[in-house]
This record gives sequence, structure tokens and C-alpha cells, in this order.
Amino acid sequence: MIADGLIELGDNPAHQRSKLLRLTPKGEAVFQEITQRIAKEAENLAEDMDREELQIAVKMLRRLKEKLKQNLIGSREFYSNRHSG
Repeated sequence: MIADGLIELGDNPAHQRSKLLRLTPKGEAVFQEITQRIAKEAENLAEDMDREELQIAVKMLRRLKEKLKQNLIGSREFYSNRHSG
């Protein structure tokens, strides 16, 4: 992605030995294009669903998001504990 000019490395003011990745203007444009495509696909998927089905889908996606978030936090804590000393 760096070679493609989508992201670049920058200094991390909070930690001198690490770097931060950030989107370049080209990367931002690609991100926006992908976001628009995803939104269009979501609209296409939702066309054939009634209101109740959409509400159920949103509820399930929120639950899934929360579970993924919890698992990610747990993974970070596990990794931190194993490598902290």
C-alpha cells in the first residue's frame, strides 16, 4: 500500500521509536470510492427486505460488532500480558 501511494509513514509524537500510518490524498480517494461502493451494495441488499427484516438485520449486526470489539480488546489484553515482562 505504501508502494501504491495509498498510505505513508509518519512520526509518532507519542512514541519516538514507532511510526504512524496515514492515508495519502490518493488513499483517501480510494477509501471514499470503496465506501460509496459498499453503501450502494448495502442499498441493493436492503431493497428486497421489509422494515422488520431490516430492523432484525441491524440488531444482529450491532451484536456482531460488539462481540468483535470485545474479542479484539481481549486479544490486545492477552498479547499485552504475554509480552509485558
